Amino acid sequence: MIRILFTYVLPLVLPTILYFTWMGWIRRKVSKLQKAGEAIDHIKIKTPWIRLVLAGVVLMAIGLVTIAVLGGAPANSDYQPPRYEDGKIVPGEMTPK
Repeated sequence: MIRILFTYVLPLVLPTILYFTWMGWIRRKVSKLQKAGEAIDHIKIKTPWIRLVLAGVVLMAIGLVTIAVLGGAPANSDYQPPRYEDGKIVPGEMTPK
């Protein structure tokens, strides 16, 4: 479950979380400046959804490529499915030929 979180969910959500955190900080800063009486030009605050989604997809792709390159079993391995031995379930594994 934690692997799914770090591989798929976090890369997709992280750019949006960072963006909203930054926007909250900017809005608080603008509000403080306005209360202090400083003139502030009109600031358009729009959410760039397409950029956020693309950044998330790029981060997810980088994560998937990293896992594919650094993880896994050798190409000449055999998969041994889970089995029941001596009253215990032995998880599935990749074994070299």
